[in-house]
Amino acid sequence: MRGETSRTGRGARASSATPITSRAANTTVATCSPATDGSTLATSTPLWSPDKSRMVFTTAVIQQTDENAEPVSLDEIPWDLSPDGRRFPPLPIRYTCWLSEAAPDGQVAEPVALFKANCMHSGYVAANLAVRWHPSGQRLVFIGQTETGHHGVFEYEIQSGETRRIFPHTATHMVVDFSPDGNYLVCLASVNAEPPSRQGIWVSETDGMHWWRVPHTAISREQNGLSSIEQLRAARPVWSKNGRQFALVVAATPALAGAERQFALYVGGAESRDVRPLIAGTDKLAQVHWAPDGERLALVNGEDFPALRFVDLDGKQSPPVTDRPVRSFAGWNTAGNRLAYVVPESLSREVGNDYWALLFFPQPLARDAVYVAPGDGSATGDAVFSGMRVTFPHWSPTDEKLSLWFTFTPTYRSALSEYLRWGLQQGDPAAIFDVNTGEIDWLIVNPQERAQVGHYHLLRKNYDEALNYYEQAAAELPAAAPEAEESLLPFVDQRNFAFFHYYCLQKLGRDEEAAAKLAEFERTFLPLPALLPEDATAEQRQRAGELNRILDSQTAIPYLLRHLYVAEVFLSLDAAADAEQFFHSALETAPHEHAKLAAAIVLSQMLLVQQKNAEYADFATTTLAPLVSRTFLFDAYKTGIDHQAILQLPEHLSIAALLPMFSSAFIAGLPREQIEKLVPPWETLREQADHDTARLGCDLFLREAYRRLNREADHTRVERDITANPQREKLLPEEGVESLVRGFREHLAEVEL
Repeated sequence: MRGETSRTGRGARASSATPITSRAANTTVATCSPATDGSTLATSTPLWSPDKSRMVFTTAVIQQTDENAEPVSLDEIPWDLSPDGRRFPPLPIRYTCWLSEAAPDGQVAEPVALFKANCMHSGYVAANLAVRWHPSGQRLVFIGQTETGHHGVFEYEIQSGETRRIFPHTATHMVVDFSPDGNYLVCLASVNAEPPSRQGIWVSETDGMHWWRVPHTAISREQNGLSSIEQLRAARPVWSKNGRQFALVVAATPALAGAERQFALYVGGAESRDVRPLIAGTDKLAQVHWAPDGERLALVNGEDFPALRFVDLDGKQSPPVTDRPVRSFAGWNTAGNRLAYVVPESLSREVGNDYWALLFFPQPLARDAVYVAPGDGSATGDAVFSGMRVTFPHWSPTDEKLSLWFTFTPTYRSALSEYLRWGLQQGDPAAIFDVNTGEIDWLIVNPQERAQVGHYHLLRKNYDEALNYYEQAAAELPAAAPEAEESLLPFVDQRNFAFFHYYCLQKLGRDEEAAAKLAEFERTFLPLPALLPEDATAEQRQRAGELNRILDSQTAIPYLLRHLYVAEVFLSLDAAADAEQFFHSALETAPHEHAKLAAAIVLSQMLLVQQKNAEYADFATTTLAPLVSRTFLFDAYKTGIDHQAILQLPEHLSIAALLPMFSSAFIAGLPREQIEKLVPPWETLREQADHDTARLGCDLFLREAYRRLNREADHTRVERDITANPQREKLLPEEGVESLVRGFREHLAEVEL
């Protein structure tokens, strides 16, 4: 059931066309194929013949105009660990179609190459769009590049090796597929079809002789004038179980500037060659599924709050099945008496005016819940799974099981992770989930995924089970090869799950083993770069020097990097209280004041995440602010965060960590008696300050404290000092502290469904 699934995810990298995303990965194919070497860009999932006796798959390499050029390595292609899929850029490829026979013992024979073809996008192979079995099982239909540089649809005869073109038109991009009953062939041509009037959806009997262009199926243009294969794939018709009807969503962008995009749901019949609209409007329509009886459909509509609704064949829509936003809809089981959908587990971590941990970005959509409901939509149903991000759910064609991807995702991201794409990494083990028993059959393909399953059990407090996964994953990890580090990022070896392992051992009371694992984590978390070769370039030497300065154990930076990561781990395990205890201990045992500052910054945020605002205010006054005053590199500090400014990371994070103490809204929420006790230490700190930046920070707190205590003369004096401070214009916007806090919150709240 681990088939091809994909969709465009958040944060796609810029490119000349929309990158396609895919979770199409099959290690059985990858290991048995002689073609999947270091130059292989993508490997499709296998496609079995109608009688299940043979299977085909495709492998892609970069098209090379120079035959003598070195092949592009897979390692040169950036990968994204997003649970929404890996992004494949629009690179021209040459793919090979492989055939393998099934053996009586269930194994597959060594694959043999059938043919090669060119395409202008790596997603044709990555998302398994290049080849389809003909219903006869004796031929293959495939997408290939023509002499004009466009794509066409061809048929390959396996026995004879002959190829013929079966669709009369070409286009910049094309997608082809058969109806579920095998009676019809469907082709989607992009807007740059030849001739242009031929773009849209075409249907023919399987012989490809009599094509019908489905009306109203113009594919919207992208900004660059092209229609990507991702759009074409989303526009494919959805067929009823008996193959007599199909439904499709058409999205059109009006020519009038500023007009809203229009969506329409059509139903039609291939035999009758007619199509009619069911619903239309500005609400986004997606994830259409036919009910097993063919009498109605269900879909997700809306963008800001996606709702799951039924649609009758007369166009009547039902109320939403659930009052929660639906992230994905798996449709009905084979019996048709149950449906499954995915919603966010909780939105409780959303950013509001009472959220003050400005260095940690809440991720309210980090976890999902899988619901199974009655097939008639009469009830919301029951949650059968929660605790991880869930993507690409599909019902088994025979069992009461779902195939899906479970991704252990951080519930909070540090500011450093958000800005630099760093920190606790996600994982993506696929799984088969039994909706009746709750049992999970994990489809683990490497030690990193095995560790991710350990994280899930650790979150569920199944400590013995989690330890079992960690120990197995550690035993499977290959030895790390020392490599020269030329880049400042990423710092963290994605294989390093030692802190999770330590925490699991600690919860089991195995303190000696836990201490050893913690020491291992601290030793390996930020490994020093290997020695550069003698012929290293000046740029390589400069970058290595920068990294060595960052990892200098006498500064706060390596401790900050490690502590921010550790905090993400604790928060991802719903263990903020344990994090608080851990960083208290780190503060007490820190070897020098810079290390103490790192622990204090992160500890302050753990207090705020738990909404312990009063405890935070005491801690900021007695510990954090004095440490900042003693360690702040005032003359070196510059505003902004970038690769060059990372050496001032402690200064950047110190200011953000203290920002609530300068906010009138935060101070207004503290007890008056507490503020009276906080003022004298800040006044003393102000008297001892030897730099305008330090004095400005103290005055910002005292201004709000004096205001709250109605000490008008002191408030006026401090307000005057703030105005006259030379650092005021450099470090504060005209709108003041509240605009800084508002800016943090607005960025923190940028979450997509």
